[in-house]
Amino acid sequence: MATTLIEHLQCVPDFRRGQGRRYRLDHTLTMIIMAIMSGRYGYREIGSFLRANADALAEHLRLNRRAMPSHVTVRTILRGVDFTALAAAFGAWARQHLQLRAGDLLTIDGKALGSTVEHYNDAYQDFICLVSLYAQRQGAVLALARYHNGHSSELVSVEQLIRALDLHDMTISIDALHCKKNSQRNYRQRE
Repeated sequence: MATTLIEHLQCVPDFRRGQGRRYRLDHTLTMIIMAIMSGRYGYREIGSFLRANADALAEHLRLNRRAMPSHVTVRTILRGVDFTALAAAFGAWARQHLQLRAGDLLTIDGKALGSTVEHYNDAYQDFICLVSLYAQRQGAVLALARYHNGHSSELVSVEQLIRALDLHDMTISIDALHCKKNSQRNYRQRE
């Protein structure tokens, strides 16, 4: 039986202190995800979306409060939430609705998040990168992985995604970066 997004998000640990909490983390994350899926990406845009849809969100989520989280609360939550737990919860929810079949085409690509660059003048720049696994037939991202450029690499993240999802009989398109003897040998060992 399929579980709801909120049920999956209840597994994400709440990093906030108990004092002063006005909104459950799973409800707030659900509202933020709804805003992002509606094309609102910035903190203030998400806050505006929540205010504009306050009555519908409060009714649907059965909230006691009609006031919605502010953009400051949205920023605090997005900066403090455990990315790995959030990505796992969202991925598990998405995969129950998007079943893979033998022969599906999957693409994996990594992108640097420009606003996360540290030491931009040094040869040892560090920034956060996201690696996404996109299913072509379904038109959806099935999984995400995050790494710091200074501590890990796209190669490692891609291998971890493939292992974690236990992908078999799929066609995977990835960057030429992965065309190394060691990477090919590791991927073939899985077959």
